[in-house]
Amino acid sequence: MAQYHRDLLLLASDAAAEMAFYMRRGHYLYTVYDSPRQTILFDLKADPEGTRSYITEQAAKRYDQQILSDLKAIAQFYGSAHRQFER
Repeated sequence: MAQYHRDLLLLASDAAAEMAFYMRRGHYLYTVYDSPRQTILFDLKADPEGTRSYITEQAAKRYDQQILSDLKAIAQFYGSAHRQFER
């Protein structure tokens, strides 16, 4: 099972424009909301109710880049998979 361990889990909603990372086995939750644009980093160990954001500009940039990278990888995968079925 160790081979399947992931530090980040990307979550996405099809009901609203939002993305999130669930990190370090539930310790942190990073969320991005599209409208209005808002980013929040919850420390769920220190603040289980999620009443406070611990986000910094540096962390927001890093996690936003990770989300974009993951979305690009997903798009490439499904583009490749789709092309395989067209053959």
